[in-house]
Amino acid sequence: MFDSKKHMDKLNHLQDAINRLELELTKKERVKNNLYKLLEEDETNLVDLHDRLRMNQDEILALTGNLNEKKLQYQELVSLSERKKDVANFLRNNKNLFRQMRKDIHKLNPKDRQLLVESMLIDKVTVNYQDDNELDGPGGSECDYNLRWNPEILQRFVEEGKITRLDNNSKGYSCVDGFSF
Repeated sequence: MFDSKKHMDKLNHLQDAINRLELELTKKERVKNNLYKLLEEDETNLVDLHDRLRMNQDEILALTGNLNEKKLQYQELVSLSERKKDVANFLRNNKNLFRQMRKDIHKLNPKDRQLLVESMLIDKVTVNYQDDNELDGPGGSECDYNLRWNPEILQRFVEEGKITRLDNNSKGYSCVDGFSF
């Protein structure tokens, strides 16, 4: 679900890129200041200086754009990390609720389970079969699918009495913020 090592590697890589870009930007700003100091000298070729200033300004703008992009990516990863922590805490704090829901879903008759799964599928299920070979090892079937959260079907099963409603009045379970039927 969430690979924290890979995520931390991405964060470290982005932080390194941000540091490198900030250092390059500082160097380019220093070059710009040195170029402006050349204006005070009498022997300066103004056309050449103008070209060098324009090239320097283009490099500064490119670095600034890249730096802003990397900072935005870094912030997105940090916020993703915080959201993942919130989801993990939510799941951990409500494990009894989900355990009961899993048991109720398991008790559904096959037709209702099929309806539940089909209502949560985003695309068609793709099943591939690979033969055994020496390079890839043992073969077998591979199944590819994506699911989405569908509270409407769960609400329907609650109304039909097929899934237990877990709220303040349920025995042994408490109402969960942000999770209601």
